[in-house]
Parts: sequence; structure tokens; C-alpha cells
Amino acid sequence: MLGGKSHTAKVIVDSFITSPNWRKISYNYKTVKAALETSKAFRAPFLDALIIETMKENGMNQITTENEKDFSRIPGIKIRNPIHSKD
Repeated sequence: MLGGKSHTAKVIVDSFITSPNWRKISYNYKTVKAALETSKAFRAPFLDALIIETMKENGMNQITTENEKDFSRIPGIKIRNPIHSKD
């Protein structure tokens, strides 16, 4: 049985997955290779580098995240922190 927070998270994720307003993207072996290089070059966590490389391959240059520390290591991406944002 799902608790309150877990259930809320599931509802939110399910709404993203089924929404026609969200563009779903994926990665391939080239993305993974690029992420390995990015992770090494900028001493960034691999999964963060994979997110960034997937974004770049799909023409995206801005991420909304609270994790400014790790994503700021990788150049070419604008970071929007929804907690500290003025817009």
C-alpha cells in the first residue's frame, strides 16, 4: 500500500507520463558515450551528464532543477532553480 507522499509522487509522475503536453525523449549509445566523456571532463555525476547530453541531442539548453551544484559544472546549459527563481 502506498503512503501519502509516495502516492502523491506516483500521481504526479503518472500525470507527466500520460500528458500530451510533455515531450518524452530518450537516449542511445552515442548519448551514453558523450555522457561518459562529459562526466569525466567536468567531474560531474554520470546520471547528470546523461541528462545534459540527452537534452543537448534534443535541442534543449535549459533545465529546471534544485541541483545547481552538479549541473553548474557542465557548460552550455542554463539552470533554473524553481525554489530560488524570481519568475
